[in-house]
Amino acid sequence: MRESRGPAAGETLRICLITREYPALGAHGGIGTYTRNLAAGLAARGHDVNVVARAEGPREAFEEAGGVHIEPVPAAERWRLPAGNRYVGLTLRTLPFARAAAARYQALAREAPFDVVEVPEYQGWGLGVARAARCPVVVRLHTHTGLVRRLNDAWPDLDAGLCYMLEAASIARGDLVLANSQALASIAADDFRDVVDPARLGVLPLGVDTDRFAPGDEGWLRAELGLAPETPLVLYVGRLERRKGVETLVEAFGRVHERHPGAVLALAGFSTDTGPEGRSLLAVLRERAAALGALEQVRFLGHVPYDLLPRYYAGCDLFVAPSLFEPFGMIYLEAMACGRVAIGCDAGGVPEIIQRGRTGQLVPPGDAGALARTMGELLENPAARRRIGQAAREDVLARFSLPVVGARTEAHYRAAIAARARGHILPEDLAVAQT
Repeated sequence: MRESRGPAAGETLRICLITREYPALGAHGGIGTYTRNLAAGLAARGHDVNVVARAEGPREAFEEAGGVHIEPVPAAERWRLPAGNRYVGLTLRTLPFARAAAARYQALAREAPFDVVEVPEYQGWGLGVARAARCPVVVRLHTHTGLVRRLNDAWPDLDAGLCYMLEAASIARGDLVLANSQALASIAADDFRDVVDPARLGVLPLGVDTDRFAPGDEGWLRAELGLAPETPLVLYVGRLERRKGVETLVEAFGRVHERHPGAVLALAGFSTDTGPEGRSLLAVLRERAAALGALEQVRFLGHVPYDLLPRYYAGCDLFVAPSLFEPFGMIYLEAMACGRVAIGCDAGGVPEIIQRGRTGQLVPPGDAGALARTMGELLENPAARRRIGQAAREDVLARFSLPVVGARTEAHYRAAIAARARGHILPEDLAVAQT
């Protein structure tokens, strides 16, 4: 069978990608965006790419632009147990999709065998497929549940423990395990030490669509918000979540507001209940902004449609996302691809994206004073913003564009195929793929 010998170098690969969320099916999230970008990059290289993703209700399979084949999977939001969802809600939400995705994958594989399948570790979304697959399995590490809970100061519970078991079981099935940054690889190697074989663990950054995210109309966002053209504008995109550092951002903006009273901070993203004592973080941020006398200058925009994000990035002076820890951070790439200055924290995978002073700026996590100083200096220096923004765009094109990442992903897939055929992976397999 082709699955056992593997395709020769240069031959077209038949690839299956698994995700519970996908933009074309109305579900936006980091994993969905990553999968869409990856599918486009691989299809552009001539490969046969199939995406199995959750859909709201029954839907017919369809071809997305670029020749990517989408296989929607109707799956219940969660199974119901009497009084159980309160304690194991994440797990009950995952299992129906994992089961339905495995069934769809097996049906597709019977039509024509796959050369490789990629599944996310997150909450065990791809566990059913990883168990069913007869071809090489690549497991992508995003941000596992235990890490998310630690960063949000949430106590371990039964649900998190069950998710850990699903994630560990997924990782154990991988012929190759890929982290999106060295920082995440190090944490995963420790958190999943019983199932992560260092020989099977590689690092492969994510890619961004540099055609979609590109410099654009710098006046649209201010007009949309009813601001004067000269208004200094700072933008944040992401969930309003404690681990994202938005409390630090509001605190820092309060200090910037004292020196630049006309400046505006726009927060784009839905709220979460990660505030003190489980409160809505949106409510916490409103209270803090009011106490700083800056509430009128902070705009809470809620969820922004994915297709509008390039306009938001292009219209800001600074993009700021001071996450306490970000394993990678697609939002920085998107902002940088639009020619904006991105400010992140010197933690996690962000320093692997932003080069301090050249393609963006880094500050210590949780340091509102340092963040305020950095924001203020850049708001007062348009020439520096233009220089850094241009360098950021050029760096993204060179290191993180879809053609670049697509080629590197293909190399890793071929390493996994070779490892399956041989029975184990060799250091030189990953060394070749990393170049």
